[in-house]
Amino acid sequence: MRFEKAARSTGQKLTVQQYAPLPLVPKDPFGLVQGLMLVPLLIGGYMSSTLLLAATGKAAGRWRAAQLAGFAVVSGLVVDLIVCYWLQGFPSSKFWITWPICSLIVAVVAFVAAILQKLLGPIGTLVTVVVMILLGNPSSGGASGVPYLPAFWRDLGPYLPPRNGYILLHHTIYFDGHGTSRALINLLIYLLAAAVVLIVLDLRRTEAKVPTDASEAAAMAVPIGAVP
Repeated sequence: MRFEKAARSTGQKLTVQQYAPLPLVPKDPFGLVQGLMLVPLLIGGYMSSTLLLAATGKAAGRWRAAQLAGFAVVSGLVVDLIVCYWLQGFPSSKFWITWPICSLIVAVVAFVAAILQKLLGPIGTLVTVVVMILLGNPSSGGASGVPYLPAFWRDLGPYLPPRNGYILLHHTIYFDGHGTSRALINLLIYLLAAAVVLIVLDLRRTEAKVPTDASEAAAMAVPIGAVP
């Protein structure tokens, strides 16, 4: 009614155009796939940093950021292929736009995990799991919808990557990207800030290589010829 009054007062003709969102696919009649996609993306993010730490024995390196970014691109593609074409969880017309979003989510989590592992050591992985999985995933709203979350989770979600990643995925696939500006900006801020911090830490803070095998650790701690 307000629009009609405004149109009359200005002497303009009111034109109403209905917007029809992209129909849900038969295998996802409730639109829950985007929330479920978050789990492998979040796990893939912190696992990439953890596996790289185990492989190199160091929590940082000159090319750590580039290696994590490369893994994010590949893992985002894998998740996108599986969900789109194998599970048919969303329309194939959205495959290409979904790929960079998946990779962005993985990269953000991987960079944050690498920073925490650099600063806190092995406990940094635990902190990443608590923040991204135990706190971030429930507050994303992917399973029940953001409006139906309890107040604590609803208020916490906007400050963590999972909620922003879910909104970016869901609104891009089904609403042509409407209402995704804030989520995209938040994720890009996370990504750029974490990348800068990670690169600075890699360049300025040196660390001794951490032995990844228990026998190597024992050999370093026990004098030659002694029995561990």
